[in-house]
Amino acid sequence: MVDSVTREVVDGQLAAYNDGDAEAFASHFAEDAVIAPLSGDETTAEGREAIRAQYADLFEAYPELDCVFEDRLTVGPFDACRERITGMDEPMDALAVYEVRDGAIQNLWLGHE
Repeated sequence: MVDSVTREVVDGQLAAYNDGDAEAFASHFAEDAVIAPLSGDETTAEGREAIRAQYADLFEAYPELDCVFEDRLTVGPFDACRERITGMDEPMDALAVYEVRDGAIQNLWLGHE
């Protein structure tokens, strides 16, 4: 049951990402959500409004941005996705680990080359 909720929330943010809709994208995150690198060294964005603003800038800079999940493992509230991102200067492979709590993404850890 939790796995399906986790996937539904993560799929919703992916659709909004691919639509370039920062408002809809941010709506899938908790009010106090955190985005951080997998290294755990620092945070990239803290709070839904900061996430919205950061991704609005990204979507404006790269209107053709697109992400697909090439592989995925969902365990309870965690969804680990191997992503392929195109529409920037160079295609990029990334690993994203989402933690979904109470129907929203609470944490997102990102790693990429």
